[in-house]
Amino acid sequence: MEAFTKNYANSVLDGAGDFPEILDFEQIKAGGLKNAEMTPHLFAKDVKMPTLVVQVRGDKWTEDSDGQKTYELLGSEEKELFWIEGTTRRWVGYNYFGQNPEKLLGWFDKYMK
Repeated sequence: MEAFTKNYANSVLDGAGDFPEILDFEQIKAGGLKNAEMTPHLFAKDVKMPTLVVQVRGDKWTEDSDGQKTYELLGSEEKELFWIEGTTRRWVGYNYFGQNPEKLLGWFDKYMK
C-alpha cells in the first residue's frame, strides 16, 4: 500500500509521495488508517485457500516487488503469481481477463469443481 500511495501521490503532484507522514495524517483525518496499517502483507499469512495473484508488470502506481512480496507471504500452499505483460497501465490490466479469459477460466476449473 505504501508503494501505491507514494507513486500515486507523485503522479498527482510531483514530490507529494515523498511525505508519507502527511499522507498518513490526511488519511487518518478522513477516517482512514495509516498506509502501514493497510498493507495486505500483514494478513497474507492467514490466507490458506488457493490464491491467484494478478499484477501488471511495471504498473506505474506501484512496484513489482510489492506484488511479489504479497505473493510470497501468502499462507496458501496452492498459489500462483500471474504477471500481465505488455502494459504499465493498471486500467488495461483490470480488463485483461475480459479479453484473455483462458487463464482465469482454467484457475476456476481447477479449484471450483
